[in-house]
Order: sequence, then structure tokens, then C-alpha cells
Amino acid sequence: MDLTFTVLKHPSNEVRGLVKQLVRKWKDLVDEWVGLNNSAFEPE
Repeated sequence: MDLTFTVLKHPSNEVRGLVKQLVRKWKDLVDEWVGLNNSAFEPE
């Protein structure tokens, strides 16, 4: 089972909010990293 899905069902609104914020920040970080690495491999 996906950990994110399990935690998002947590009864505490604070925990759910923190998990959502963490996932958003992690996704932004990964998207930025992928963008930087993809531009390094583009042929000139």
C-alpha cells in the first residue's frame, strides 16, 4: 500500500496537512532536479 495514501487517511488534520505539504515540496524538488538534469543531456 502506498504510504502517502495511508497517511492521508490519518484522522489528524495536522498530520494530513503536513503530509500533503511534504509531498508537494518533494514533487517540486524532483521536478526541478529532472529539469536541470534533462537540460544537461540535450544536444547542442
